[in-house]
Amino acid sequence: VKLTTAMQFAKVLADDAQQIPEPELLPALTKNCQQLVMMGDDKQLAPSATSLMAKAKGFSLSLYERLVRQRIRPITLGFQYSFHHGLY
Repeated sequence: VKLTTAMQFAKVLADDAQQIPEPELLPALTKNCQQLVMMGDDKQLAPSATSLMAKAKGFSLSLYERLVRQRIRPITLGFQYSFHHGLY
């Protein structure tokens, strides 16, 4: 989905936020964003940046992971529901 300059989002929900490169998430946050909710796990898959230049410019890092590295403490689930034995 391409964002246009006229699009504004008051609330942004980012699922699997640890996989979204920061530059891809920033356009949704730049105009009128009042609330951001990121769901993800910084110990899971990171964004995939295949070129060395992209990696050197930090495109292999998500905003989620950067915030965790800066000691912004995420709220975590006490129970991992996706691995619940009832799902198999």
